[in-house]
Amino acid sequence: MSGLSDVLSDFTPFHVVSIAVGAVVLLLTGLYWFGYQAFSKLATLGIPGPKPHAFVGNVPDVKKAGGLHTYQIQCLKKYGKVFTLCLGRKVSIAVADPEMLKQIMVKDFPNFINRYGLRLHPSMAKNVLMLRDEHWKRIRNILTPSFSSAKLKQMLSLMDKATTTLIKKMEEVADSGNDERMRYL
Repeated sequence: MSGLSDVLSDFTPFHVVSIAVGAVVLLLTGLYWFGYQAFSKLATLGIPGPKPHAFVGNVPDVKKAGGLHTYQIQCLKKYGKVFTLCLGRKVSIAVADPEMLKQIMVKDFPNFINRYGLRLHPSMAKNVLMLRDEHWKRIRNILTPSFSSAKLKQMLSLMDKATTTLIKKMEEVADSGNDERMRYL
């Protein structure tokens, strides 16, 4: 142990400060890298989009715009019909071109099976919006025939009737001035 104490006794306050500053610089460099590491592939994709902030992505910009939908409209106007968006450390590509969406959602759907989703309780993870991988492919193949143009046209009268009923009830509540009833619609 005397060897270690000899080495430590050779450290001057300058050495201690230098080591501390070096450790802080190394820590800050690591934090900076980790904060932006999730967004590193954006530059190689060549897709335009707002520059994300470390760790939080575009969340501050979304809050400043007044909501995600408003921010997406701003990005659509500024960057075009395809742009990147980062919510937290999750990188997404937003597509607003109907023909490209048709290509993705209909023709190439096996290549785009996993979507951004929250981690939910296992009982909630089996819904159509949260399914992943092979489960999503299987359920989509089952559901697709149910949403053909002919089937949707058959359901149109039911949807119209339900919408008309809802509007009537909302008008009744609005005319009565009783906000308490809105909870039961």
